[in-house]
Amino acid sequence: MPKVSVIVPVYNCEKTIERSVLSLMNQTLRDIEIITIDDHSTDRSYDKLSFLQKRYPRKITVLKNNRNEGAGYSRNRGMEVARGDYIGFLDADDTVNSTMYENLVSASMEENADISRSNRKIVFHNWDVSYLGRKSNYKEKKIIIPKEKLHYLHTEIPCVTNKLFRREFIKHHKFPEHLKWEDYPFTIPLLYKANKVVCVPDSIYYYHVNLLGTTISDTKKISPKIMDIFEDNKIIKKSFDSIKDKEVLKEIDFLGIQNLLQRLRDILYSRIPISEKRKFITLFLQYMDENYPNYQKYRTYQEYIESRRILKIRMFLIHLLEHEKYKEKEPLKAIQKILKK
Repeated sequence: MPKVSVIVPVYNCEKTIERSVLSLMNQTLRDIEIITIDDHSTDRSYDKLSFLQKRYPRKITVLKNNRNEGAGYSRNRGMEVARGDYIGFLDADDTVNSTMYENLVSASMEENADISRSNRKIVFHNWDVSYLGRKSNYKEKKIIIPKEKLHYLHTEIPCVTNKLFRREFIKHHKFPEHLKWEDYPFTIPLLYKANKVVCVPDSIYYYHVNLLGTTISDTKKISPKIMDIFEDNKIIKKSFDSIKDKEVLKEIDFLGIQNLLQRLRDILYSRIPISEKRKFITLFLQYMDENYPNYQKYRTYQEYIESRRILKIRMFLIHLLEHEKYKEKEPLKAIQKILKK
């Protein structure tokens, strides 16, 4: 029985998959299995995986989906065959530091924690561009009990790739399938239920920014799939149905609002016609009004807006696009006024 199983969904990653898998093979933790799932790629990804499996037959398992199913389906399939005491996830265009899993396992065992998590570095070629992402790195080891620190639910990055989960803790938990941002509804309920989350510094997960990748290209194009965030939010809210604590529910509501705001940002900055932006923005604002009435009065929302001046400008532009009721010079004056605050 391996100590750790790392699950890697793969779709059209022939240029990066070998780099990713080799970063797992080079781990200082030797007791590790690598489970790759080719999601019916149209390039040579499966051939690359087959070559790696022949090279490391005792370490690497290769599965293949009969059709393109998405990362959620592939991860669930990997979890079904995983044998490790702990389960981690790697995206097929990312890499990890050689000591990451050894450090995460040691921290989890030492603290008897359900989840351990590493710092994350955003990399573009050889440049560190972490300042572009959410600030959630820790300079020293930290133990968090989520039920006692509720704001952790919306300050933590909801991705699974920088985390290690105790298998017994997540064995009945599944990713939603055929949805974008499937990490989000998978991770948030687990963070709340966890007895402890151990934050381990310097165990770096390297998130490689790919300007041709699906996340970046989808953001530029924007398709109806962006509205998958509605279903993601619904899944999370349903998972908290049995919770009666109003403070917990407020945090979950704000988490939903925060993620909707991020998708609104994607729409605003996308390369689509103004008329299409207006349609998407209207749908999003209607959804927010229906599901989070008076969201602008939430204390957490107000704190979030106040701490991010650029977000004030962004929200003004979003409402401007939706309502079309401002004169030509007013937007510039409004932005100048906001910047003086």
